[in-house]
Amino acid sequence: MMNWGAKRSPLPKSCAGYIMIDYQSVVELADQLPLAEKARLIEHLSAGLRQNLEVEAFRRMDWHEFLERTAGSLADTPIERPPQPPLEEREQLE
Repeated sequence: MMNWGAKRSPLPKSCAGYIMIDYQSVVELADQLPLAEKARLIEHLSAGLRQNLEVEAFRRMDWHEFLERTAGSLADTPIERPPQPPLEEREQLE
């Protein structure tokens, strides 16, 4: 029988191998962390968010702007083609 008056467990429920957890549960768990661990969590979330925002910005960018931003990105380290060996003699096609 379910105890409706009991405090809800902050542990996540599993669904098809994925953990489903709501925002409030995350907040409750984060509130229990020591200060140093909270700082690590913020750094982790910030890095992931920054990456996602950059990817989304590039996805929404039109191709002209993309070329403007990436053109010359290898100017300091240009790609050089090494000397090529001489071509071999091949039979003529008929």
